[in-house]
Amino acid sequence: MGNAGGLKSRWDRDRGAVVRLLVLLFVLGAALLAGRTAWGQGFGLGGAAAKPIEAVAQEKAAIITIHGSIDAIMAESVVRRVGKAQQDGATLIIFDINSTGGLLGPALKINHFIRAMSTPTVGYIHRQAIAAAALVAVACQKIVMSRHGLVGDGQPFEVHGLKAEAIISGAARHNPSLVVKSLLACGRKNGLNTMLLLGMVDPGLQVDEVRNSVTGKSRVVSAETRRTLVDVVTPVPGGPAVHPWSFVREIKRKGELLTLGSQQARRIGFSQATITGQDDLLARLNVVGASVPVLRLDLMERFARWLAGPWIRFILFLLVLVFGYLELAHPGTLIPGAVAVVALGLLLGAPYLTGLAQWWEIILIILGILIIIADIHFLGGIGLLAVPGFILLIIGLVASFIPAQPGHTGFPLISQTFSALQTGVAVVVFGTVAGVGIIVMLVKYLQLAPGLRRLQIDLPTVAGVESPAQPGVGESEVLSREPLFVGAVGRAVSELRPAGKASFDGRLFNVVAQGTYIARDTAIEVLQIGENQIVVRALTKK
Repeated sequence: MGNAGGLKSRWDRDRGAVVRLLVLLFVLGAALLAGRTAWGQGFGLGGAAAKPIEAVAQEKAAIITIHGSIDAIMAESVVRRVGKAQQDGATLIIFDINSTGGLLGPALKINHFIRAMSTPTVGYIHRQAIAAAALVAVACQKIVMSRHGLVGDGQPFEVHGLKAEAIISGAARHNPSLVVKSLLACGRKNGLNTMLLLGMVDPGLQVDEVRNSVTGKSRVVSAETRRTLVDVVTPVPGGPAVHPWSFVREIKRKGELLTLGSQQARRIGFSQATITGQDDLLARLNVVGASVPVLRLDLMERFARWLAGPWIRFILFLLVLVFGYLELAHPGTLIPGAVAVVALGLLLGAPYLTGLAQWWEIILIILGILIIIADIHFLGGIGLLAVPGFILLIIGLVASFIPAQPGHTGFPLISQTFSALQTGVAVVVFGTVAGVGIIVMLVKYLQLAPGLRRLQIDLPTVAGVESPAQPGVGESEVLSREPLFVGAVGRAVSELRPAGKASFDGRLFNVVAQGTYIARDTAIEVLQIGENQIVVRALTKK
């Protein structure tokens, strides 16, 4: 009992000290956790870094999303949405960027448009601003990034034969490329380091960080400039000469393209803040308005971009081939022709809107189709006249997959255009093979399909030949069961679309035309006799 009483007395005496120690440990743990969270969010220096980067409070702001591939529709949509935001009185435009690139022409258009804006702009790299999308980000007056944001890697390539070669940035040339000119203009206007911008497009450039021990300031320079600065000797009055500049780290090594993460971009001053979410974004930009509208692509813009996808264009190409054939083989049915015309309009219209197809490519396609139709209608089938039509059609279709090349005419191709060329050839080749296969199946089995049998016309009354159109005469009594031989000559008593009926020596047979439409009363000959059908062709005059 004595020992127990002693322990209780000691606990009562030290209980206050234990409680104070626990409270102190809790406060220290909370402080460490808060500091770790702030550092992980990219704030770096604690409370000072969390201050707004905009000195003036913004009453009205608007967020414009640039997500996905950059194309002509995206460029036009950005202009439209910025105009709407400005009409609504926005005093700050925030571009929410999450894109791995796209077409260079539309990206340059957005770049020039943003640089010319009078309204303050902020590029918020939500996830990625890679390749052509980097041109959009650097055009903004300020850049902020999410914790996992990436920006850079924007160099195009040229293709010579089957070999891809990097396009030199042209920073030291007398005639730099459009991309380099735009990057340099962004650097001058928005205070971005030129070496960082050029490092995103020139793998031959090495970028280093140096620090001045006298002033304590750091600089991002090329390897050549770094070597010059490190060798500089500064005399000190009353003391030995010093080398104020020293090498700190390599930012981009030679042979690579510069891609910056959020922490590195913040440390070297490329971005102004690292953001954890939309609320943090608005707070850092000093937006005090009640609500901030987020302006996205509208429904029609998204639909047009979807139609320009390679798989959708492959399906549209198939529809043009198959339903165009059905209309040519069955003139006057209208529905297949209407489907083919709509599919052709979508096949050409969507890439034209997205900036892939040019007007001359569409003219080539339409001209090729007209030549083929003229050959079928006026010369009775697909002959030599159709060959240039098919050539123009193929050239136009493949070219409609290839975007325009700013600063380049014809060949060599930059990397994205070479990839687009491959896609266009694949769609046309595999689409043609699939379309021909479907057409062959339709020619062979069209008359056996209940749903498609209605495409055949009713047999008219023909003098000298009994017909189902004559009252009281059934088809089984009219169609001949006598044998027919290959090479037999007769005439079509109905239009063959491709199926119909023909007369051979006064006997009536169900026949199928080979590949195309045959008009009524046309002389025909038997090409093939199968178990279920008789294949005929128009007899050409010798």
